[in-house]
Amino acid sequence: MASKILTRKALLKNILRYRFLDIITCSLCISLFLIPNILFNIFVGNTFLNQDYLLNVILVYAIKIILIMIFGVGISGAFYFFKKLVFSEGASVRKDYFEGIRKNLKQFLIIYFWIGLLYGILHVNIAILAHSNIDNNLSIIIIVIIYLIFGLFLIISIFMQTQSVIYVATTYQLFKNALKFTIGKILINIILLIALLFPLLLIEFIGGSTIYYISIIILIFGYIGFSVLVYTLYSYSIFDQTINKSYYPELIRRGLEDIE
Repeated sequence: MASKILTRKALLKNILRYRFLDIITCSLCISLFLIPNILFNIFVGNTFLNQDYLLNVILVYAIKIILIMIFGVGISGAFYFFKKLVFSEGASVRKDYFEGIRKNLKQFLIIYFWIGLLYGILHVNIAILAHSNIDNNLSIIIIVIIYLIFGLFLIISIFMQTQSVIYVATTYQLFKNALKFTIGKILINIILLIALLFPLLLIEFIGGSTIYYISIIILIFGYIGFSVLVYTLYSYSIFDQTINKSYYPELIRRGLEDIE
């Protein structure tokens, strides 16, 4: 008798064992939408935009809003594919990835616009502090607070994304629910964010061309797809205890049926 899939953790192991190639393929698909950002970073690093002027920072991160939105388009397809995979709906990267983009494009563009805008505001504020006369210790404290606020919004945005591929809801409804999920399990959410965005955190806080390219390679060849899968499973376990329990009982434990 074959083992039974009774938990999200067991399902994750099963997917890693039997659909690992799909995770890599999905990561490669997402990476297509990351290429504009990579090329732009290379361009900035070799032009006058690399100089530490406030106007340069504003221009670079204004452009990055658009690039982050493009990346969000790629993520929309990934969350849809993994939704079908987790729900045991006969998922296929070739078919479902681009179908997911078509179905979720508008909502993800809105979400990633706000991510890009807040990320830009974060860096503009850091640039302003760097050229101000504020005490260095106070400046560091302010920067840490800004990053914590941005990290909180990232967690909220991820719950908005995992909701949007399942439920029909307004952006406000997605945000309100996501805020509750974020605060309700804040410690786990922070740990998970750090773990699953680790290559991006290396780029953000350590930098350097070697770290940058190693992190990008890691993301492209599996890590980014794995992160989307984990967030999908984690979110759905929370949805089962909250939204699904109250409004969508037919979705509770979807994809976790016993395998005899």
